[in-house]
Amino acid sequence: MVVHMNPIKQDVSQEYKQCVGRGCQNEGKIILTIQYLKKVGYFCESCSEDLLRLRLAVKQEGGQ
Repeated sequence: MVVHMNPIKQDVSQEYKQCVGRGCQNEGKIILTIQYLKKVGYFCESCSEDLLRLRLAVKQEGGQ
């Protein structure tokens, strides 16, 4: 569950973004908006696939 997301650091260069999925240490490459929280963050492929499959998030423009 993504209720408690890692801190969102969108002001750093792309190569240093970390996935904001809870407990995830992977590199965040895909920008998603969590629908029920109305928060935007960078997610790794695995976390983003889960959230999109469950229709809990939507992809942002320019988010690969």
